[in-house]
Amino acid sequence: PTKMEKVLFYLITFIIIFFLIITFCQIVNKIKYTTKTLKASTTLERLRLNIEAYKIKYGELPDIKKEIYDPWGNIYIYNKINNGEYELFSAGADGKVSTKDDIY
Repeated sequence: PTKMEKVLFYLITFIIIFFLIITFCQIVNKIKYTTKTLKASTTLERLRLNIEAYKIKYGELPDIKKEIYDPWGNIYIYNKINNGEYELFSAGADGKVSTKDDIY
């Protein structure tokens, strides 16, 4: 092989490895996001069960004073509405309420 062929071979090899690394990093980030989403959903279900148990026992919704954080470091949002109704959710990865990544 000529010197130019060797250079082209190494350049193409480098480009392929570079794109493989980028793809791998994207897959890892997607897995991390999915794991955090599942963890937030599980925690929300556990909180709902505790709220409902309290409501059955005491006939009213609890006042939650302790701040509980989701996997992204944001506080889970708990609001009493009325008639024994409430909302409980995570603002998701972006930390903003009423966006597509909110988790209920």
